[in-house]
Amino acid sequence: MKRGIAVCALCAALGAAVCAAAKTVRKPDFAKMDRNKDGKVDADEFDAYIVAFPEFNLNRGVFRAWDADGDGAVTRDEFDAWRPARKGSKEAEGEE
Repeated sequence: MKRGIAVCALCAALGAAVCAAAKTVRKPDFAKMDRNKDGKVDADEFDAYIVAFPEFNLNRGVFRAWDADGDGAVTRDEFDAWRPARKGSKEAEGEE
């Protein structure tokens, strides 16, 4: 009986840990995008990141949204400042 209770407690604890991990929201990693470490992400670096990390569902529309000054590169400040205008909006999703 005690063994059964211990197994149930372990399963409950593992279940909670798995649920907590599933709720953790991952976001793109600027440092991984900036492959040449020049402090900005250009279109080629962004494209390579899209291929390497498809789970983020990124596209060129997102890149254009992040590139606030339109110079063809995303700086760390632009990346950190960007927030979707409205959840679910085409602009927020980076769509054209």
